[in-house]
Amino acid sequence: MRTRIAAVVFSFGLLAAGTGLGEDAKPWKVVPKGTAVEFKGKKNMNYRWSLLRDDGIEVREQDFVKGRNEKKLCLHRELKGLVFSWDQKEPDENKNKVAKYVIFFCGEDVNVNSGPVSGQEKKFFDQQFANQMFAIEIEATDKAPKQIVDKNSPTKWGRIYAFAVYSNDEWVSTPVRAKEGTWKGPKEGDWDKDAIVLPDKYEWPK
Repeated sequence: MRTRIAAVVFSFGLLAAGTGLGEDAKPWKVVPKGTAVEFKGKKNMNYRWSLLRDDGIEVREQDFVKGRNEKKLCLHRELKGLVFSWDQKEPDENKNKVAKYVIFFCGEDVNVNSGPVSGQEKKFFDQQFANQMFAIEIEATDKAPKQIVDKNSPTKWGRIYAFAVYSNDEWVSTPVRAKEGTWKGPKEGDWDKDAIVLPDKYEWPK
């Protein structure tokens, strides 16, 4: 039985990747399609992941942290962009703190080689499914962005997944939250000054 899942990341170089080299270093980086996102976790990731989903009919938040909680945002045809965030996680039971968040973007299901697929989580984190777009790694610091802005209309993603990566390398799915009303088309003032703004047509500079 297939379980859907997704994420984001392309290398802008050491400074842009937020390596901490210099005051102007960005605390996030993009990982392009086909490039693996480093995964060292030992815990089983074969469970239902929370996500933001556009199935071509409706756009919904799907939160599976405690049971199944869904929130309808709008119809697919009404989606004119979006501002969204992801739940910030507290330290785990062993007091390990979150080191970074990874956001994966996936396109619509192309039927052949579309992910995520239950039992093939590594392939998903390696971004080897045909419908994967890119991933974004964001440091878990006070100065790091807490929002992503998509001004593209029409949008091209079908699923957006977010993960908290702890200091012990373990990954946990975390819900993605749309900012109310921004699906009508994000406007200046709808997002934080340090928010990550996705490029036109999702074409990241090389």
